[in-house]
Amino acid sequence: MSGIIKIIILQLFWFIAVKCNYELQFALNGIALVLSYLNFYFYKPNIHFKSYNFCLLFFILFGLFHEFILSHLGLVDYGQSGFPWWLSSLYIVFICYYGDIFKKFLGLKWPILFILGGVGGVLSYYSGGRIAGLNILSNYYYLGVFILWGGFFPTSLKLFNKFSFSATR
Repeated sequence: MSGIIKIIILQLFWFIAVKCNYELQFALNGIALVLSYLNFYFYKPNIHFKSYNFCLLFFILFGLFHEFILSHLGLVDYGQSGFPWWLSSLYIVFICYYGDIFKKFLGLKWPILFILGGVGGVLSYYSGGRIAGLNILSNYYYLGVFILWGGFFPTSLKLFNKFSFSATR
């Protein structure tokens, strides 16, 4: 039951972040950090706090890289000048799915995880882009999202799992 509540909260945050985007971008990042640390303390994933922060940093850096690459390739226009910092909040809260919800994917082979990550990324970016009013300049944008998220998802799962431990804190 608590997993369902967690998913509802995370999806509600996703919707608010996508809907409000630039208007609240720095507040969204702060709220995302609070949610990620509440997740650590309430859901107690089997990972040390320093390792959790390392994974969180990896997620944020990947998000920055992802948005930088696709925008500099001219595949997307975010609708305002400046970097879309609000998107970082989505990468921050994404860590909340690890340790419990995404644990069931650990036994899957890399190609399956690549496809799941790619499809999940495209679906999220397609629906989020429509809500946020992003101007997708080329359908290659979605190919880029598919490839980048296809690589990110299995890599992030393996990274988080590498730092996980089975003993209690």
